[in-house]
Amino acid sequence: VYLSQFSLINNIWSGDLLAISFDSSEGVSTTKNWKAAQELDDLVSPVTDRRIFTYNPTTKTGVPFQWANLSSTAQQDLATSDSGVITSGLTNTETDIVNSTAVARLNYLRGDQSQEGIIFRTRSFTDSSGTVHKNLLGDIIHSTPAVVSTPRDGYDIAFSDDTYAAFHSTYLNRRQVVYVGANDGMLHAFDSLTGSEVFSYIPGSLMPKLAALTQPNYAHDYFVDGDIAVSTLAQSPGHNYLVASLGRGGKGLFGLDVTEPATFAPSNVLWEYTDTTNPTDLDLGFMLGRPTIAQMNDGSLAVIIANGYNSTSGKAVLYIFDLSTGSLIKKIDTLVAGDNGLSAPGVVDSDDDGDIDYIYAGDLKGNVWKFDVSGSLTSTWKVEFSSSPLFVAKDSLDNIQPITAPITTALNTVATDPNFGKRFIFFGTGSYFKNGDPIDTQVQSWYGLIDDNSQISGRSDLVSRSILDEGSLSGVSVRTFVAATTNDMVGKQGWYIDFSTQLGERIVTRSIPVTLAVPALLVSSIIPVDDPCVPGGRGYINVINPFNGARLSRGVVDVDHSGQFTDDTLNGVEVGGFDPGVGMPSEPLIMGDRLIVGGSDGTTKDYVVNLGVIPTKGRISWREIISQ
Repeated sequence: VYLSQFSLINNIWSGDLLAISFDSSEGVSTTKNWKAAQELDDLVSPVTDRRIFTYNPTTKTGVPFQWANLSSTAQQDLATSDSGVITSGLTNTETDIVNSTAVARLNYLRGDQSQEGIIFRTRSFTDSSGTVHKNLLGDIIHSTPAVVSTPRDGYDIAFSDDTYAAFHSTYLNRRQVVYVGANDGMLHAFDSLTGSEVFSYIPGSLMPKLAALTQPNYAHDYFVDGDIAVSTLAQSPGHNYLVASLGRGGKGLFGLDVTEPATFAPSNVLWEYTDTTNPTDLDLGFMLGRPTIAQMNDGSLAVIIANGYNSTSGKAVLYIFDLSTGSLIKKIDTLVAGDNGLSAPGVVDSDDDGDIDYIYAGDLKGNVWKFDVSGSLTSTWKVEFSSSPLFVAKDSLDNIQPITAPITTALNTVATDPNFGKRFIFFGTGSYFKNGDPIDTQVQSWYGLIDDNSQISGRSDLVSRSILDEGSLSGVSVRTFVAATTNDMVGKQGWYIDFSTQLGERIVTRSIPVTLAVPALLVSSIIPVDDPCVPGGRGYINVINPFNGARLSRGVVDVDHSGQFTDDTLNGVEVGGFDPGVGMPSEPLIMGDRLIVGGSDGTTKDYVVNLGVIPTKGRISWREIISQ
């Protein structure tokens, strides 16, 4: 398990990436296999030893992050005064001094500490135990680690694929890497077994911001802060393509070829699409959602991503890029503007042919959009329902509920359910990226919609569910949900739950359909404090029936760690939500029979989940054999 962290000690920001052992019987270990920050601190000569690359937007090529390799524009970006103003009109002698400072600034960014506290910002700090940290790794706040490992065994047998053996042999011994973005201006690639840095990449569009990292009066800012996606070798044979957004660090995204990370070179820097490389694209915003890599019906392997927030146009727009070249395949505009932006999309392959047919995404105006990309011609790709939304999320007072959480989908697999076989669309509402968000107390909701190819007019078409009770179980804050009644979903187009019991509670992460002892839907809800840079706040892990929005028929999480699922109750009702005590919880993860969740306070918890009855061993059917 890889856990990213950030902290603020004595007004000094720091970050780390931890590798923590996981065992199916013991759960998440308290022992750290490695700490990436320590591995960087242990480098004797980071300036010369580190392999750092960047992008030249003029030549559209990758270059080493060395002074001699940078363009004149990039050099000028680093040649700034302490006030951050680019100098000009200097004599030759003054220019030499400025360039000397710029080179020192570049070396500082590579890890040199000789000028800390003299002309540049002090990064190093001493922790409570008296240990001195060089602190070369920047804080990691919103970027989620992405792991690329070696091929697994047995796929050739499981899928009768004769070509897999050669593929497995070719990539069996390649370096296993975990990628994460940090607010030191870099995407980092760390060896997943040792924690040593394999290489780093500085997006070219961030060059004008880098000098700020060295200023003694540095005010915290975001740099490579977005989510990451990496194609599998099955998706893109012979290549692993990485795509990452800048998140809060900038408007846009970039692509790298990370097939052989140990020999990553400038030629493996593929493309950038940002407000620097494409200044006339006014729909680009801060892309806060996770990119999706998928095969499209026009034959392309694509990156699907929302335009994000604070774009110049203020619209909600869907982007589809070619994964390997970064060329824009299609941009689908919802035409809804006014401080709007699209959230991370969810994709559906409706005919199981391996190509994406429909894409769902929400926006800040509460709209749930359905995009039709089922045609082989990109000219036919469009917003469904004559460019109108599938649904608009509003609270009980008819106020718009913003959607920033990714949308997920699932087919109803419960044969006895009245909506068996129908597709459900899951999402929560709420926002946590704007300055005023932490103090926003509007009631937010959790939705499950049925897409039967018709629009949903409003809440009256949905079943209302609610939180039944809240209390404590073995010192843990827990809650229960109401039960469904017979046939109360008949004729309805979904369900909703209002989070009205805790002031400011909201959902900003994915709702995750999982199959446990019974089908279940998991989501984290957060209750923030009035500062998005402080790891305060709390929240719940909530679990319900995905197809009716009510409580489950049995316990599925061992909240009290008793080894049983029958005693996780509150006033005789199965617990449907609990505060894991990790600050504001992130998106939960199911590994084996464990639910793992990290949080804003930098800790991780795990819980045993109920996967169902263990099958009885022995003969399960018989047939009489008659001799002839």
